[in-house]
Amino acid sequence: MYTEKAPLSFQMKIFLYGVLLVLLGMALMSYLSLFGFGGDNEEIYILASVIVVYLVAMQGILKLNYSVSSGGILVNYPPLKYRIPFSEIESVELEPGLAVYMGWGLRLHGRTLVFASSHDRGVRIRKNNGHFREVVLVSANPENLKKQIENMMGSFVHPKDQN
Repeated sequence: MYTEKAPLSFQMKIFLYGVLLVLLGMALMSYLSLFGFGGDNEEIYILASVIVVYLVAMQGILKLNYSVSSGGILVNYPPLKYRIPFSEIESVELEPGLAVYMGWGLRLHGRTLVFASSHDRGVRIRKNNGHFREVVLVSANPENLKKQIENMMGSFVHPKDQN
């Protein structure tokens, strides 16, 4: 079994925590009715909801990891888990890198699912069925991740081949 934590730079961690501090500061100003905030009682609830959604997304980015085992590939993006069985994989290719406009976190682009904690290179997995026909995993070491997937696929016995 192979497990890899997705890359996340120190600058990105600073950015994520900085945004969280700004949101918490706005919530505090709203709660204390400072600087014109807090005129509406619903304001604090809306801000609290935004903070909760942000914390869930932030946790996902900070804890994103990939596991390759005999059962397939498991992407853990808390609170979500996404599994790719080897029987669904057509090909595995290196991805040169993501464009800046693609952002971070879980991204949907048509029938492509992207798990990105940075704009580094990654692995593109093409599938033969399922709603998402391509999955991109941004990796700290995409060559090694691709090699691990291919090695495990080589030892995978397709149910049709067992007869």
